[in-house]
Amino acid sequence: MNQYLGEAFDIAAILKKKYKVAEETILQLLLAVLVSVRSGRESGGVRFNGVRQSINDMLEQLKREAVSWCQVDLASIFIRGVVQCDLDTLQNVSDNDLADEYDEAVGVIVQEAEDRLKSVSDTVQRNINEVLAVVTLTLLSTRLIKPVIGERISPPMQNVRIDNLQKELTERGLTGFIDRRGSQLKMQTYVDTVLDNNIIQAYRKGYTMRMMENGFDLVDVLGGIHENSCEPCIDIVTNNPVLSVTGATPGYMTIAEAEAEGLGHMNCVHYYQYHNTANPNAG
Repeated sequence: MNQYLGEAFDIAAILKKKYKVAEETILQLLLAVLVSVRSGRESGGVRFNGVRQSINDMLEQLKREAVSWCQVDLASIFIRGVVQCDLDTLQNVSDNDLADEYDEAVGVIVQEAEDRLKSVSDTVQRNINEVLAVVTLTLLSTRLIKPVIGERISPPMQNVRIDNLQKELTERGLTGFIDRRGSQLKMQTYVDTVLDNNIIQAYRKGYTMRMMENGFDLVDVLGGIHENSCEPCIDIVTNNPVLSVTGATPGYMTIAEAEAEGLGHMNCVHYYQYHNTANPNAG
């Protein structure tokens, strides 16, 4: 991985850590409310309102930082892909025929990342609403049944609901985060995936658009093969390590074809670099 991409991942790691801390804090707050209600304390409902406000404040702060990362850091990664292409091809091109296309591409990348990170708040709210439903039902049942059953504070059925929700939150964490393949992920895994994928995609997009603008077509696939490499990537890196950006060079698989076969999948670390045919070691 080149130095700039490494730095981009380091910056993203700061935001990842904030989401991790937030997830742990939210879980602790929700579980504390459930324990309070399960114990039969009537103050549980009142306490939940304060917890919900604390979580909302936390999510709003995360949302602001996520938007800033998308609009500043992610956009910069795209631009770096453009600049890196010039460095790799030894070009000093002042013309920018694709300026409008660049703006459009950055806009799409940034908006997609913003939407996915903003959806984190919506998903957490669904988790909160689930807890709220159990709390409300439990407290309501307690008030209605207590005069009849005396000091037996919480009806058995409501205890079961609380116990089940406690167990689910403890074992699975905050759930409901769906990736592009339809898989359900934990909050931290989802955020990590969104940030990592957008970093690589933004860089690749900037790089390949600049390749086309400067009239170059062939790129090397970088990123290597390691223990987490999937079979499609291993096959492409092994058998088609050089790709055509546009299909203009006969005999080479295109980037579109490679990506259709699996290159660039979720959590894929591969990226592109100008294939210097003047290099005696070039394929």
